[in-house]
Amino acid sequence: MPLILVVKCFMHQRMLNEVYRGGIGSYALLLLVVSHLQHYRTNFKHRMGNGRTMPNLGSVLIDFFILYGSKFNYVYSGIRIKNNGNYYSKKRKFITDSAQPMLLSIEDPQDEENEIAKNSFNLRSIRKAFAHAQQQLTMWRHGNSISVTPLSCILPVDSSFHERGDLLRRCRAVQDFPVLNRTLPPLHYGQTSSEGSQPKRSRQEHRRLLAEASSRRSKSRKHRSAGISKKELRRREKKQERRNDRRMAKQRGREL
Repeated sequence: MPLILVVKCFMHQRMLNEVYRGGIGSYALLLLVVSHLQHYRTNFKHRMGNGRTMPNLGSVLIDFFILYGSKFNYVYSGIRIKNNGNYYSKKRKFITDSAQPMLLSIEDPQDEENEIAKNSFNLRSIRKAFAHAQQQLTMWRHGNSISVTPLSCILPVDSSFHERGDLLRRCRAVQDFPVLNRTLPPLHYGQTSSEGSQPKRSRQEHRRLLAEASSRRSKSRKHRSAGISKKELRRREKKQERRNDRRMAKQRGREL
């Protein structure tokens, strides 16, 4: 849905989407959006008007930032999705840490005894980012702001946006290549400049990089099935790279 895509991109740009950094993961973020939609008629009655029309996505996004940026009580309340959703007392449901009362608590819909997002220790920064986004969207006025659109206030379009779009278009043109491939080596497009950006790669070089990534994936799967650890696999790769370097050096010496 568009709402979860905007929120995920918002978190990604601010490096608040990784749990090991104290951010909120994709699954927990999805549950936050679902809970927001479940309680929307109750939490934001003034948006419903006569009750027949639903607000637009812009209003729902602003209210999402209002709810989790200022209104929601993270110290005492937790979020439940099952049975049309409700809120519960954290102290009654799960064991809380008195040293860190400001933590997000979400009940796993698939396992009621599992607490999601309890490791998101950077919740104060997340809440501050939500509150700031709500303020930016509310204050935006057409013609009186530097940002062209309301979303550009909170989602600035940088070079990574254009590179990601260019990469997706190129990947779709290559046959038998999954677009969502995490092992794809980083590619940089555009002309060389004084800032140090890399030159534009040709289609042939792009295909070679994709083939190398596919080869690494197949080797990794084969070694994992044989019980070889990642550390040992990396050591063997480095050893093979040194052998290839020595072989290339000998070939250059013979040519000279």
